[in-house]
Amino acid sequence: GREILNGFVANNSNLTRIVLNQCALGNGGGVILASAVTSCPNLNWVRLSSCNVDDDILEEFASGIRGGHQLRSIYLGWNTFGRAGCEALATLLQDPNGNLTCLDLSSNNRIDDTCAAILANSLEGNRTLHSLNLSGSNEITGTGWGAFSKVLCNTASVNVTYLSNHTLMDLGYVVSQNKLSSLLELNSGADKEQVAIRKIIRHHAHLDMEPF
Repeated sequence: GREILNGFVANNSNLTRIVLNQCALGNGGGVILASAVTSCPNLNWVRLSSCNVDDDILEEFASGIRGGHQLRSIYLGWNTFGRAGCEALATLLQDPNGNLTCLDLSSNNRIDDTCAAILANSLEGNRTLHSLNLSGSNEITGTGWGAFSKVLCNTASVNVTYLSNHTLMDLGYVVSQNKLSSLLELNSGADKEQVAIRKIIRHHAHLDMEPF
């Protein structure tokens, strides 16, 4: 995998996608991947499936591209990272200059409730990510999914509800909680101002909404 990536490190303005399947990146793979991403100005899609991407690789990768990439989609299915890797990805989701719309972390069995909370909390101010695929993350329980419910609709106050995440629409087919499914469906509305108002009406029934 590293040998393949080395070929992309030199500036390549024509490259828009990197797809690697079952290619072990090994030590330093994250640094090389980050270099490839930042040196290709039109690269917007990276897929690393079953590439033994672990916490160290993701930490190197996230550190190397933060604030300097155009990626819109990252696929990391069937890999081996856990909490440290999710923390690294969270920094990308918190980046105000980030453009990610799709992050696929499916079938990574080290993603648990703590990981889910890390990812959910990173979406509090995120206005670009539409899909975060966590299907196959069997270690996530109701507690982990609840963290996403809170970030999509924090009912602590009207203002906090208004400032909740109204962008995320998909968490993968695993979502079975009625409240979370309902919030994801609500977020599919194109008019985010109306999405926010509908959440306020639903969860703050005492409020006089006539001014809205």
